Amino acid sequence: MVDIDFPPDLRDAQLRLHQTRIAYEELCRTLPWSFEPAPGWEGDKQLHSDGRVGGMPDSPGYTDAEKSEEARLRNLLVDLSTTVMTHRSGVPVGSWHLGGASSWLVSRSEGVHSMA
Repeated sequence: MVDIDFPPDLRDAQLRLHQTRIAYEELCRTLPWSFEPAPGWEGDKQLHSDGRVGGMPDSPGYTDAEKSEEARLRNLLVDLSTTVMTHRSGVPVGSWHLGGASSWLVSRSEGVHSMA
């Protein structure tokens, strides 16, 4: 694989993108299933059983703080994604393809996943 020296600002943006995505996923795991308050429903009755599967409890909806934080992180993800995807790195395209360069950049930030 070709060793590419990406500019520090691109690597920093990629790192911030991964960190923000991790924070966004962690937030989303804690949020209610519905943005607005919504009634739940019973699941389907299991055949030959009294059990039910697939139901959802009532959702209180997001609080104002949750709405604000979700929107902030989502907007930051869009901004950082745009920065990374449109960055003019100045790295010439040679015999390797852009997919290889992208994979290289991702491999340089793999340690971010262990930070969660």
